[in-house]
Amino acid sequence: LIFSLLTLFSDKEKLKKAVISVGFLLVVVGLSFALSSGEETPLKDGEVLSASGARWVETGIRVFYFLAAIAVAAMAFSGTKRLINR
Repeated sequence: LIFSLLTLFSDKEKLKKAVISVGFLLVVVGLSFALSSGEETPLKDGEVLSASGARWVETGIRVFYFLAAIAVAAMAFSGTKRLINR
């Protein structure tokens, strides 16, 4: 991990790409959090999941769906682009 970070900070282009990627991920998480709503949920063991906890669970699910949709769209775009360029 240390050597990876040293390499990352020594190359400005790699650092720029890493910052853009982390920023994109933060945008997806922020959008997912904004679209999520939380409400207290009773659990099977008698405990209650707080509204905040429920909102974070929903945020995680939405992040997964957004990233999966982006990955599928990127694969479809790449495949379509290859077919057109042949």
